Amino acid sequence: MEVERLFQKTLDSSASNPSIVMLLPIIFVLPLLLFLDCVELLFLEPKVSKTTSSSLRVMVTMSYNV
Repeated sequence: MEVERLFQKTLDSSASNPSIVMLLPIIFVLPLLLFLDCVELLFLEPKVSKTTSSSLRVMVTMSYNV
């Protein structure tokens, strides 16, 4: 319920502030990327997952800097 209220509040304010709409996909995608990164660290060979995680880290920092 708290999340719904927060989401509704964000949607209400997004009508006046379009930059929040741009940030919403990033907010939802970043945890997914981090989760996938953890899964790769668990199941893939360390050498492969290390490269992938570093490239994901670069993507995450780039998306924050935009």
